[in-house]
Amino acid sequence: MIARCAFSIESDATSNSDQEIIKEARNLFSFFHPTSWLDTLAFTVPVFYFPFIFKFVNPFPDSMYKLWNITDDIMKLREKRGVQGTDFVGRLMELKKEVASSPNADHHKALNDTNITAQGTVFFAAGYETTANTLSTLCYELATKPDLQDRIYEEVREIVGRGGKITHEAIEKMEFLEAAIQENLRINSPLLVQNRVCMKDCEVIESCYYL
Repeated sequence: MIARCAFSIESDATSNSDQEIIKEARNLFSFFHPTSWLDTLAFTVPVFYFPFIFKFVNPFPDSMYKLWNITDDIMKLREKRGVQGTDFVGRLMELKKEVASSPNADHHKALNDTNITAQGTVFFAAGYETTANTLSTLCYELATKPDLQDRIYEEVREIVGRGGKITHEAIEKMEFLEAAIQENLRINSPLLVQNRVCMKDCEVIESCYYL
């Protein structure tokens, strides 16, 4: 699913696990998967207490750069064919054009081709494991709450109908399914740490919540 959204690549990881993008994603996560408490300390201590070390030591495996190359190759091929697409890579290509046309804009100063292309790797890596975890915990929550599962089932049947196709437009109309996914993410977050900083006040719900 992530491969389709990011790169428009039709992949079936269940029946064909030998695809390059699937193999590199698995290699990437196996590299960061600790097998003992020593492995955990070896990774977490430098990250949280001595981040300056990474200015001198490269912490990323070869698979990270291979995913970068996949993004770069797709973008170059599309540019050659005059195709952009509506997936994530297409958005990155659009951003590259915007930066090229106004490189001195305040919101473009920190961007270059390398940084933009790297976002394809970040999107795929960030969505690969987290999506699997989210779907697993969502299935568990719905299995323990059959009334909510039935309500989602009826919503899907009503919008898609019997034998209908599940499209992006159809999914956008499934409000209860979206609410169930968001609530599952609140209860069973796939991320333990959020290191991004809100740079300006943001009103989430009018007169209720602010960031």
